[in-house]
Amino acid sequence: MRQHLIAWLGCWFLFGCSSPAQEKLPTARLVQEISRLLSWRWFWDGEASPKPYTPGKDVQMAIVESPNEVAVFIAEIGVAAYFQLSDDKIIMESIQSIPDVSNAAAVNRYISRYGVSPGLAFKEGQTPSKPGVPVRRDNLTDEQRRKILKQRSVSLTLPTLGSPKYITSRQVPPDLATLERAARTRVNDFYSPSCGPGEALIPYFSPTDPVVYVYADLGACGQGIIGFVKQGNGRWASGQFSPAKPPNQWSTTIRRVRENTAAAIRLPARAQ
Repeated sequence: MRQHLIAWLGCWFLFGCSSPAQEKLPTARLVQEISRLLSWRWFWDGEASPKPYTPGKDVQMAIVESPNEVAVFIAEIGVAAYFQLSDDKIIMESIQSIPDVSNAAAVNRYISRYGVSPGLAFKEGQTPSKPGVPVRRDNLTDEQRRKILKQRSVSLTLPTLGSPKYITSRQVPPDLATLERAARTRVNDFYSPSCGPGEALIPYFSPTDPVVYVYADLGACGQGIIGFVKQGNGRWASGQFSPAKPPNQWSTTIRRVRENTAAAIRLPARAQ
């Protein structure tokens, strides 16, 4: 489902802690990026946030900067955004729902997890279930984390939501050919000619989108979404095939892709 896809995307954000934090993204730039991500999520996912969203309302953003990531929390609308940095440039970003009731709670949760390698942290006294499994413990205290991380709070006026410019202009994405090759390869991991004719549809997109949703119609084998993320090295990484059936909610996404298709990949049926 979408939550699993977003969780998968979140695993691409590795936390570094080798040098003191600096103000990597100025406030004006963050406001611009957050506004773009909220509109992107509204258009492709069907909602900007899980909580009530009122354009023009002022809300508070809690910002936490580390040497290689900027995290933004807006608990009032239940949203967080993460920007992975390299040489002070954004190379990957993500937006997702959060359960925290306040920005302070979201920040504390983030700080408590900072420096822990995903999937390799164990609680004190807990050991891996299998011998020989590597263990990487988090040796930072909360006090040490807070010295590394830089915090600030700024106001955001929730933007009016609308279609991305590349949708209204029908601008052909510069990376369309490379994504088409990656999508063709990935779709074939889930498709068999015995499933009958099908297709994969790639929508118009921006290279800065946090994820590009590709619609995969696998014939008799089902329909669903595969998410593609452009990595810092320029290559496309993909998630699993997420079927369009309960509890997944892909109806809005699939409709958007169909209405805004930039490239179609035909999946042939086996000759009878």
